[in-house]
This record gives sequence, C-alpha cells and structure tokens, in this order.
Amino acid sequence: MAGFVGVLVSDPWLQHQFTQVELRSLRSH
Repeated sequence: MAGFVGVLVSDPWLQHQFTQVELRSLRSH
C-alpha cells in the first residue's frame, strides 16, 4: 500500500485526481 501512495505523491496528475476524490467525499458528508 505504501508503494501505491508513493506513486500518487510522485505523480502530480494522479495526486490531483486523488485530491478531487477526497474533496468530493468531504462534500458528500
């Protein structure tokens, strides 16, 4: 799992996509 997170952090595009999902999750609550 740590490797997967490392890839997200190292890739700006994936990090941006992940952030958008997180924001949607926060808004849905």
